[in-house]
Amino acid sequence: MFKHWTDNPIYARLKKADKPCVKPAMWITGIIGLAGLIYSIWLLITISGLGNTSSAITSIIRSILSTITWLLILVIPLIVAITGITLTGKDINSESYQLVRMTGLSNKTLIRGYALAACHRQRVLIALVAALSPTSALLNLLIEDWPVALWLAIPAVLFETIQNLALIVIITFAATGLALKLKRPAVSIGIVLGIRLLFGLIIALTLTMASFLLAFLMTWRAAGNYDALSRQSDIFMLMVVPCTNVLLALILAGIALWLMRDNQAGSSTQQGSDHVQPLER
Repeated sequence: MFKHWTDNPIYARLKKADKPCVKPAMWITGIIGLAGLIYSIWLLITISGLGNTSSAITSIIRSILSTITWLLILVIPLIVAITGITLTGKDINSESYQLVRMTGLSNKTLIRGYALAACHRQRVLIALVAALSPTSALLNLLIEDWPVALWLAIPAVLFETIQNLALIVIITFAATGLALKLKRPAVSIGIVLGIRLLFGLIIALTLTMASFLLAFLMTWRAAGNYDALSRQSDIFMLMVVPCTNVLLALILAGIALWLMRDNQAGSSTQQGSDHVQPLER
């Protein structure tokens, strides 16, 4: 299956044109991911296993690390998607693209080739997401220093890593499909950023409404229920972002599949026009 994907002529040509030395960057990425994983595991065992609370310095370090990982995991999928859009927009105006179109390849194959080429060019950033996802998952389990069952760590890490990597692939496929369909990179970038910002706004509004609801419940109920309500709100907020990302991935996957099917259905007509145009000139 993977060999079939890597035999894509678009991917093979663009991969050959891009040969930077990324081994040092990959080693640095691996070291960063390993250091973050060791620290988060130590923190998880310390708080959950021994029942201790972290010190002020440890809390500050954890907050900084959580913020950095969150920002990187948020921004990198957009960088890869924009790379796919610019790569597609630049290549479809080249002579090599016109020659490839004459071979009768479907747009589904073209989208796959451009998306894989974008992922290949940004493979260091994708590796960074894979390296930081376990750290992000473990740090998210330790909200407010309350103990967590240690068996939750493994499914949390797997879910976070698979979710983040899948979102990169899906948003890149949708972005390259839009670029190939519209043939306007700026418009495609605007659509992708708009969709991402829309879901970011949904997350922000949901969290804001949850905080107001929590404040109302804390005022209405007895003070003795403060800890229980606080934990319930933390669990709710911890679930909002992953669920919203899954919904975003499903919508983008639907867009990508629709573009592939729609383009493939009209590919024979478009390919026929590609053959006729040189004769008309």
